[in-house]
Amino acid sequence: MEILDQIKQNSIHRAEQIAIVCGEDTISYRELHDRIEYLSYIIEQKLPHSNEAIAIISERSIEFIIGMLAVLNTGNYYIPIEKPIPEDRVNYILTNSRVKIVLSDCDDCFENIININIKTIFENSEMISYCGSKKDMTRIAYAIYTSGTTGKPKGAKIRYESLCNLIKALGTIFGEESQYSNVAVVASFSFDSSIKQIYGSLYYGRRLIIAQKKDKIIGRKLVSFFERNNVELTDITPSYLEIIMSSKRIPCVKRYLVGGEKVKSTLVKQFTEYIADYLDISLFNMYGPTECCVDVAVHEIDFDNDLKDTYVPVGKALENVELEIYNHSGIVKNNSVQGELYVFGIQVGDGYIEDVKENANFINLNGRKCYKTGDIAFYNENGNIVVLGRQDEQIKIHGNRVELGEIESAINSIIGADKSCVIFDENKQKIICFLTQNVNRKDIVAELKNIVPAYMCPQKYIEVQELPITTSGKIDKKGLYDYYITI
Repeated sequence: MEILDQIKQNSIHRAEQIAIVCGEDTISYRELHDRIEYLSYIIEQKLPHSNEAIAIISERSIEFIIGMLAVLNTGNYYIPIEKPIPEDRVNYILTNSRVKIVLSDCDDCFENIININIKTIFENSEMISYCGSKKDMTRIAYAIYTSGTTGKPKGAKIRYESLCNLIKALGTIFGEESQYSNVAVVASFSFDSSIKQIYGSLYYGRRLIIAQKKDKIIGRKLVSFFERNNVELTDITPSYLEIIMSSKRIPCVKRYLVGGEKVKSTLVKQFTEYIADYLDISLFNMYGPTECCVDVAVHEIDFDNDLKDTYVPVGKALENVELEIYNHSGIVKNNSVQGELYVFGIQVGDGYIEDVKENANFINLNGRKCYKTGDIAFYNENGNIVVLGRQDEQIKIHGNRVELGEIESAINSIIGADKSCVIFDENKQKIICFLTQNVNRKDIVAELKNIVPAYMCPQKYIEVQELPITTSGKIDKKGLYDYYITI
């Protein structure tokens, strides 16, 4: 059964059961369905055509999720934009995606765009039976904007059938309802790592609990949030595992869906020692590019056998997904031979919005559509895939995907010349910016916050007399990194 139909069934069979919790706010499955229907009706009155882009610009809230589901219900696709976010970035996304409607939590005005305030729209809402036509499964469901190599974010388009496949394929992870009835979503709604918790929880009839920003600041607060809500399953990045361990407390969570960054064996070893007396805790290593609907592989970490190598395996492909590794000799069949990981199957997305150059990673290989991930991987002795890292300058920091070139473009636009270079310290999870000495660093720091999100702002600035150049005429980033680790 597809997602929207299953949520409708839940509104009948679990009518008064709490569906979503956000702080003090709650909503039942019956109320959730009624509001989805009402907002769907309002959207269709203002936008009778389908397959159009609708942006959701709001703080984390129940209404944000109602907006997502209502947009799907009308046959359109949504672009999630969680506040706070720089105004320039919002304006670029709205223009690039040709958004027709904005669902927001205030009365903001956007030129030539219809605004619907999802905080007030339900105050006098009536119960409406929305009778939209049966929608095409191959239509676009959502578009997630990620960092782009061109210096601008790019919107990855994902089909509804891909989303439905993901949620059904993760059914065994969500387990029996009596086991994992309370599901937390920690990740930002702007990023695809939140999707499996939101849709998985509502599809399988669980209680979805939204972690607010104040709950995620430090480990102690995050653990308190888990305990207060009796959370049994949650998404988490490796960085958050470290935050939890810093709290010196064992949360009540039974299943952690770990993703967004490579999972190092050393970190898992530390965590297993931390939870040594709690044998019913499971960690699942989740892997997938945004372009292929969140996750394409999953692996339940074996604490005894999976920690021999530097990185924990990402396992094997989800149902209706194929993963293959290619190098200069063609497809890789043997263990330990490295190559680039390719994704095939139902979860390969529909490319990017208005971005022909970036769409080059979507190719047709022997009659099969696939996505070239840019990740270097190999098969281990058990046939599981291990991902080593990127072959380009794309990184992940605290679960957020970032192109270093976009940061450089933003900084250079402030300077007015190519006088910066950005590198990434993976061990310390820090973005480092090198600047020539004749640049005013304070001005850059102040202005950069208005162009890119906070997680893309460098944590350290280093002044150099000039940026070193390689023999090919490019900035010598390896030389800068070698200099960085010596100071």
